[in-house]
Amino acid sequence: MQLPTLLALAAATLGCASTRYYGVRHDQAQSVPELQRTDPPDAQAVGELRHSTTIAFFPPDSCLDRRSAPTGTQRDEQLLRLSCGTAMTDLEKAAIAAGFEVVSWQSLRGSGQPIEYAKQKNVDILFEINELDTVDVQDRDDSQRLVFFEHRGEGDSPIVVGRDVAERCRRATADPTMHIIGLSASLDVKMVAVGNGRVLWSYRTTRARDLAHAAGVRYYPAHQPRRLWAWAAIALGGTVLATSRGPDATSQAQITGGLLVGVGIAGLVFRSHESPSKVLCARPEVADPFAPPPQPVAPATDPGSDSYEYTTQRRERDPLAEYRLALVREIVSDFTAQLRSARSSR
Repeated sequence: MQLPTLLALAAATLGCASTRYYGVRHDQAQSVPELQRTDPPDAQAVGELRHSTTIAFFPPDSCLDRRSAPTGTQRDEQLLRLSCGTAMTDLEKAAIAAGFEVVSWQSLRGSGQPIEYAKQKNVDILFEINELDTVDVQDRDDSQRLVFFEHRGEGDSPIVVGRDVAERCRRATADPTMHIIGLSASLDVKMVAVGNGRVLWSYRTTRARDLAHAAGVRYYPAHQPRRLWAWAAIALGGTVLATSRGPDATSQAQITGGLLVGVGIAGLVFRSHESPSKVLCARPEVADPFAPPPQPVAPATDPGSDSYEYTTQRRERDPLAEYRLALVREIVSDFTAQLRSARSSR
Protein backbone atom coordinates (compact mmCIF):
# COMPACT_ATOMS: atom_id res chain seq x y z
CA MET A 1 0.00 0.00 0.00
CA GLN A 2 1.37 3.40 -0.98
CA LEU A 3 2.11 6.05 1.62
CA PRO A 4 -0.51 8.56 0.38
CA THR A 5 -3.16 5.84 0.59
CA LEU A 6 -2.17 4.97 4.15
CA LEU A 7 -2.21 8.58 5.23
CA ALA A 8 -5.62 9.08 3.59
CA LEU A 9 -6.92 6.06 5.50
CA ALA A 10 -5.59 7.49 8.76
CA ALA A 11 -7.28 10.82 8.06
CA ALA A 12 -10.54 9.03 7.30
CA THR A 13 -10.22 7.15 10.56
CA LEU A 14 -9.84 10.43 12.41
CA GLY A 15 -12.87 11.83 10.63
CA CYS A 16 -14.97 8.83 11.63
CA ALA A 17 -14.22 9.40 15.29
CA SER A 18 -17.40 10.62 16.97
CA THR A 19 -18.90 11.19 20.37
CA ARG A 20 -21.60 8.97 21.76
CA TYR A 21 -24.24 10.24 24.15
CA TYR A 22 -25.80 8.38 27.02
CA GLY A 23 -28.86 9.62 28.84
CA VAL A 24 -30.92 9.06 31.95
CA ARG A 25 -34.57 9.96 32.38
CA HIS A 26 -35.81 10.54 35.89
CA ASP A 27 -39.56 10.02 36.36
CA GLN A 28 -41.52 10.62 39.54
CA ALA A 29 -44.86 9.29 40.66
CA GLN A 30 -46.67 9.91 43.90
CA SER A 31 -47.61 6.47 45.09
CA VAL A 32 -50.03 7.54 47.85
CA PRO A 33 -52.15 10.58 46.93
CA GLU A 34 -53.01 12.79 49.87
CA LEU A 35 -56.57 13.34 48.68
CA GLN A 36 -58.72 11.95 45.90
CA ARG A 37 -60.03 14.47 43.42
CA THR A 38 -63.66 15.54 43.64
CA ASP A 39 -66.20 14.05 41.26
CA PRO A 40 -67.29 16.28 38.37
CA PRO A 41 -70.49 18.32 38.75
CA ASP A 42 -73.78 16.42 38.55
CA ALA A 43 -76.49 16.98 35.98
CA GLN A 44 -78.16 19.78 37.95
CA ALA A 45 -74.90 21.72 38.38
CA VAL A 46 -74.03 21.21 34.72
CA GLY A 47 -77.46 22.53 33.73
CA GLU A 48 -76.96 25.65 35.82
CA LEU A 49 -73.53 26.23 34.28
CA ARG A 50 -74.87 25.86 30.75
CA HIS A 51 -77.71 28.32 31.31
CA SER A 52 -75.82 30.86 33.40
CA THR A 53 -74.36 33.96 31.83
CA THR A 54 -72.47 35.80 34.55
CA ILE A 55 -70.25 34.29 37.22
CA ALA A 56 -67.78 35.52 39.78
CA PHE A 57 -65.07 34.11 42.02
CA PHE A 58 -64.40 35.12 45.60
CA PRO A 59 -61.03 34.31 47.20
CA PRO A 60 -60.49 32.83 50.66
CA ASP A 61 -59.93 35.04 53.67
CA SER A 62 -56.20 34.31 53.57
CA CYS A 63 -55.98 36.28 50.32
CA LEU A 64 -57.81 39.27 51.78
CA ASP A 65 -56.30 39.53 55.25
CA ARG A 66 -52.56 40.12 55.30
CA ARG A 67 -52.44 39.14 58.96
CA SER A 68 -53.29 35.54 58.04
CA ALA A 69 -49.90 34.82 56.50
CA PRO A 70 -48.32 31.72 58.12
CA THR A 71 -45.41 33.34 59.92
CA GLY A 72 -46.45 36.95 59.80
CA THR A 73 -43.33 37.97 57.92
CA GLN A 74 -43.51 40.47 55.10
CA ARG A 75 -41.99 37.95 52.68
CA ASP A 76 -44.65 35.32 53.42
CA GLU A 77 -47.39 37.92 53.06
CA GLN A 78 -46.07 38.93 49.64
CA LEU A 79 -45.86 35.31 48.44
CA LEU A 80 -49.37 34.57 49.67
CA ARG A 81 -50.88 37.58 47.95
CA LEU A 82 -48.91 36.88 44.77
CA SER A 83 -50.24 33.31 44.58
CA CYS A 84 -53.80 34.44 45.24
CA GLY A 85 -53.68 37.25 42.72
CA THR A 86 -52.27 34.96 40.04
CA ALA A 87 -54.82 32.24 40.76
CA MET A 88 -57.77 34.66 40.65
CA THR A 89 -56.56 36.08 37.35
CA ASP A 90 -56.20 32.57 35.89
CA LEU A 91 -59.69 31.63 37.06
CA GLU A 92 -61.29 34.70 35.54
CA LYS A 93 -59.42 34.32 32.25
CA ALA A 94 -60.44 30.67 31.95
CA ALA A 95 -64.08 31.51 32.68
CA ILE A 96 -64.10 34.21 29.99
CA ALA A 97 -62.54 31.75 27.54
CA ALA A 98 -65.33 29.28 28.38
CA GLY A 99 -67.96 31.84 27.36
CA PHE A 100 -68.95 33.38 30.71
CA GLU A 101 -69.19 37.02 31.58
CA VAL A 102 -67.08 37.50 34.70
CA VAL A 103 -67.48 40.07 37.45
CA SER A 104 -64.17 40.97 39.07
CA TRP A 105 -63.73 39.62 42.55
CA GLN A 106 -62.49 43.02 43.66
CA SER A 107 -66.03 44.39 43.23
CA LEU A 108 -67.40 41.85 45.74
CA ARG A 109 -65.30 43.10 48.62
CA GLY A 110 -66.77 45.10 51.45
CA SER A 111 -68.31 44.85 54.89
CA GLY A 112 -71.24 42.74 53.64
CA GLN A 113 -71.47 39.18 52.41
CA PRO A 114 -70.01 38.46 48.95
CA ILE A 115 -73.27 36.91 47.76
CA GLU A 116 -75.10 40.17 48.42
CA TYR A 117 -72.65 42.08 46.26
CA ALA A 118 -73.00 39.34 43.66
CA LYS A 119 -76.79 39.87 43.54
CA GLN A 120 -76.26 43.59 42.99
CA LYS A 121 -73.97 42.77 40.04
CA ASN A 122 -76.51 40.31 38.53
CA VAL A 123 -74.18 37.37 39.03
CA ASP A 124 -75.81 34.00 38.37
CA ILE A 125 -73.21 31.71 39.98
CA LEU A 126 -70.67 32.56 42.65
CA PHE A 127 -67.66 30.34 43.19
CA GLU A 128 -66.57 30.75 46.80
CA ILE A 129 -62.97 29.62 47.26
CA ASN A 130 -62.65 28.25 50.79
CA GLU A 131 -59.00 27.21 50.51
CA LEU A 132 -56.16 28.04 48.18
CA ASP A 133 -52.84 27.38 49.80
CA THR A 134 -49.57 25.48 49.66
CA VAL A 135 -48.14 23.51 52.57
CA ASP A 136 -44.59 22.32 53.13
CA VAL A 137 -44.41 18.53 53.16
CA GLN A 138 -41.92 16.61 55.23
CA ASP A 139 -43.27 13.05 54.88
CA ARG A 140 -43.99 11.69 51.43
CA ASP A 141 -44.56 8.38 49.71
CA ASP A 142 -43.02 8.70 46.26
CA SER A 143 -41.67 6.30 43.69
CA GLN A 144 -38.75 7.20 41.43
CA ARG A 145 -37.75 5.50 38.20
CA LEU A 146 -34.47 5.96 36.35
CA VAL A 147 -34.31 4.86 32.70
CA PHE A 148 -30.90 4.62 30.99
CA PHE A 149 -30.37 4.73 27.23
CA GLU A 150 -27.98 5.60 24.43
CA HIS A 151 -29.17 8.78 22.74
CA ARG A 152 -28.93 8.57 18.97
CA GLY A 153 -31.19 11.37 17.82
CA GLU A 154 -33.60 9.34 15.70
CA GLY A 155 -34.15 6.73 18.39
CA ASP A 156 -32.87 5.81 21.82
CA SER A 157 -31.51 2.37 22.65
CA PRO A 158 -31.82 0.98 26.22
CA ILE A 159 -28.58 0.22 28.03
CA VAL A 160 -27.88 -1.83 31.14
CA VAL A 161 -26.06 -0.23 34.08
CA GLY A 162 -25.23 -1.38 37.57
CA ARG A 163 -26.97 -0.31 40.74
CA ASP A 164 -23.98 1.83 41.72
CA VAL A 165 -24.53 3.96 38.59
CA ALA A 166 -28.24 4.24 39.38
CA GLU A 167 -27.48 5.39 42.91
CA ARG A 168 -24.99 7.93 41.59
CA CYS A 169 -27.57 9.35 39.18
CA ARG A 170 -30.21 9.41 41.90
CA ARG A 171 -27.91 11.49 44.08
CA ALA A 172 -27.14 13.73 41.10
CA THR A 173 -30.81 14.70 40.80
CA ALA A 174 -31.03 15.81 44.41
CA ASP A 175 -31.43 19.54 45.01
CA PRO A 176 -29.31 20.50 48.03
CA THR A 177 -30.81 24.00 48.13
CA MET A 178 -34.25 22.71 49.10
CA HIS A 179 -34.74 22.40 52.83
CA ILE A 180 -38.12 20.68 52.47
CA ILE A 181 -39.02 17.43 50.77
CA GLY A 182 -42.04 18.64 48.86
CA LEU A 183 -45.05 20.91 48.52
CA SER A 184 -48.75 20.17 48.67
CA ALA A 185 -51.31 22.58 47.21
CA SER A 186 -55.05 22.43 47.90
CA LEU A 187 -58.01 24.09 46.22
CA ASP A 188 -61.48 23.97 47.77
CA VAL A 189 -64.30 25.66 45.82
CA LYS A 190 -68.03 25.88 46.49
CA MET A 191 -70.41 26.63 43.60
CA VAL A 192 -73.37 28.65 44.84
CA ALA A 193 -76.53 29.73 43.00
CA VAL A 194 -76.77 33.44 43.78
CA GLY A 195 -80.55 33.56 43.41
CA ASN A 196 -81.37 31.15 46.25
CA GLY A 197 -77.99 30.56 47.93
CA ARG A 198 -78.04 26.81 47.27
CA VAL A 199 -74.75 24.93 47.01
CA LEU A 200 -74.71 23.20 43.64
CA TRP A 201 -71.26 21.65 43.64
CA SER A 202 -68.33 21.29 46.01
CA TYR A 203 -64.92 20.80 44.46
CA ARG A 204 -61.70 19.92 46.23
CA THR A 205 -58.38 18.72 44.93
CA THR A 206 -54.83 18.38 46.18
CA ARG A 207 -51.68 18.12 44.15
CA ALA A 208 -48.17 17.48 45.45
CA ARG A 209 -44.70 17.95 44.05
CA ASP A 210 -41.46 16.36 45.11
CA LEU A 211 -38.69 18.92 45.53
CA ALA A 212 -35.99 16.57 46.78
CA HIS A 213 -35.21 15.34 43.26
CA ALA A 214 -35.60 17.09 39.93
CA ALA A 215 -37.32 15.12 37.18
CA GLY A 216 -36.18 15.36 33.59
CA VAL A 217 -33.70 13.98 31.06
CA ARG A 218 -29.94 14.42 31.22
CA TYR A 219 -27.32 13.67 28.57
CA TYR A 220 -23.64 12.81 29.02
CA PRO A 221 -20.96 12.54 26.30
CA ALA A 222 -18.72 9.50 25.89
CA HIS A 223 -15.50 10.03 23.95
CA GLN A 224 -13.05 7.72 22.25
CA PRO A 225 -9.52 7.44 23.72
CA ARG A 226 -6.92 9.59 21.95
CA ARG A 227 -4.48 6.67 21.47
CA LEU A 228 -1.36 8.78 21.10
CA TRP A 229 0.73 5.66 20.63
CA ALA A 230 -1.32 4.81 17.51
CA TRP A 231 -0.61 8.22 16.01
CA ALA A 232 3.06 7.82 16.89
CA ALA A 233 3.11 4.44 15.13
CA ILE A 234 1.52 5.95 12.02
CA ALA A 235 4.01 8.82 12.01
CA LEU A 236 6.97 6.52 12.51
CA GLY A 237 5.75 4.05 9.90
CA GLY A 238 5.15 6.87 7.44
CA THR A 239 8.68 8.14 8.00
CA VAL A 240 10.12 4.65 7.43
CA LEU A 241 8.11 4.26 4.23
CA ALA A 242 9.11 7.69 2.99
CA THR A 243 12.81 6.96 3.49
CA SER A 244 12.59 3.47 1.98
CA ARG A 245 11.51 4.56 -1.48
CA GLY A 246 14.97 5.29 -2.83
CA PRO A 247 17.24 2.98 -4.84
CA ASP A 248 18.81 1.67 -1.66
CA ALA A 249 15.46 0.83 -0.05
CA THR A 250 14.94 -2.69 1.23
CA SER A 251 11.76 -4.69 1.32
CA GLN A 252 12.29 -5.24 5.05
CA ALA A 253 12.09 -1.50 5.73
CA GLN A 254 8.94 -1.20 3.66
CA ILE A 255 7.35 -4.10 5.51
CA THR A 256 8.31 -2.58 8.87
CA GLY A 257 6.91 0.81 7.89
CA GLY A 258 3.71 -0.73 6.57
CA LEU A 259 3.26 -2.75 9.76
CA LEU A 260 3.73 0.34 11.93
CA VAL A 261 1.16 2.29 9.94
CA GLY A 262 -1.22 -0.68 9.96
CA VAL A 263 -0.92 -1.15 13.72
CA GLY A 264 -1.53 2.56 14.26
CA ILE A 265 -4.61 2.58 12.05
CA ALA A 266 -5.94 -0.56 13.74
CA GLY A 267 -5.47 1.08 17.12
CA LEU A 268 -7.61 3.99 15.96
CA VAL A 269 -10.24 1.90 14.20
CA PHE A 270 -10.84 -0.52 17.05
CA ARG A 271 -10.79 1.96 19.90
CA SER A 272 -14.07 1.88 21.78
CA HIS A 273 -15.99 4.70 23.41
CA GLU A 274 -16.01 5.21 27.15
CA SER A 275 -18.44 2.91 28.92
CA PRO A 276 -21.79 4.27 30.16
CA SER A 277 -20.87 3.49 33.75
CA LYS A 278 -17.87 5.79 33.45
CA VAL A 279 -19.69 8.85 32.14
CA LEU A 280 -23.29 8.71 33.42
CA CYS A 281 -23.76 11.31 36.17
CA ALA A 282 -19.97 11.39 36.64
CA ARG A 283 -19.27 14.51 34.56
CA PRO A 284 -21.14 17.69 33.63
CA GLU A 285 -24.26 17.05 31.59
CA VAL A 286 -24.76 18.57 28.15
CA ALA A 287 -27.73 19.89 26.22
CA ASP A 288 -29.53 17.57 23.81
CA PRO A 289 -26.94 17.22 21.01
CA PHE A 290 -29.61 16.35 18.44
CA ALA A 291 -32.03 19.15 19.26
CA PRO A 292 -32.77 21.43 16.30
CA PRO A 293 -30.83 24.69 16.41
CA PRO A 294 -32.81 27.80 17.33
CA GLN A 295 -34.12 29.78 14.41
CA PRO A 296 -32.32 33.07 13.90
CA VAL A 297 -34.41 36.13 14.58
CA ALA A 298 -33.99 39.12 12.34
CA PRO A 299 -32.89 42.15 14.33
CA ALA A 300 -35.56 44.80 14.70
CA THR A 301 -35.04 48.11 13.01
CA ASP A 302 -34.24 50.84 15.49
CA PRO A 303 -36.06 54.03 14.46
CA GLY A 304 -34.17 56.07 17.05
CA SER A 305 -35.52 58.59 19.55
CA ASP A 306 -34.73 62.00 20.99
CA SER A 307 -34.80 60.67 24.57
CA TYR A 308 -34.20 57.40 26.41
CA GLU A 309 -35.16 56.17 29.86
CA TYR A 310 -33.47 53.36 31.78
CA THR A 311 -34.92 51.46 34.72
CA THR A 312 -32.77 49.14 36.78
CA GLN A 313 -34.49 46.27 38.60
CA ARG A 314 -32.88 43.68 40.80
CA ARG A 315 -34.88 40.67 41.92
CA GLU A 316 -33.72 37.85 44.12
CA ARG A 317 -34.73 34.54 42.58
CA ASP A 318 -36.56 32.31 45.03
CA PRO A 319 -36.92 28.78 43.56
CA LEU A 320 -39.25 27.69 46.36
CA ALA A 321 -41.60 30.60 45.70
CA GLU A 322 -41.60 29.74 42.00
CA TYR A 323 -42.50 26.13 42.80
CA ARG A 324 -45.36 27.31 45.02
CA LEU A 325 -46.75 29.56 42.33
CA ALA A 326 -46.44 26.88 39.64
CA LEU A 327 -48.22 24.31 41.81
CA VAL A 328 -51.08 26.72 42.55
CA ARG A 329 -51.48 27.38 38.83
CA GLU A 330 -51.60 23.63 38.17
CA ILE A 331 -54.49 22.97 40.56
CA VAL A 332 -56.33 26.03 39.23
CA SER A 333 -55.88 24.65 35.73
CA ASP A 334 -57.37 21.32 36.85
CA PHE A 335 -60.46 23.10 38.16
CA THR A 336 -60.96 25.31 35.11
CA ALA A 337 -60.66 22.26 32.85
CA GLN A 338 -63.66 20.72 34.61
CA LEU A 339 -65.48 24.04 34.40
CA ARG A 340 -64.96 24.23 30.63
CA SER A 341 -65.98 20.61 30.21
CA ALA A 342 -69.24 21.17 32.08
CA ARG A 343 -69.95 24.35 30.16
CA SER A 344 -69.47 22.70 26.76
CA SER A 345 -71.23 19.40 27.54
CA ARG A 346 -74.43 18.55 25.72
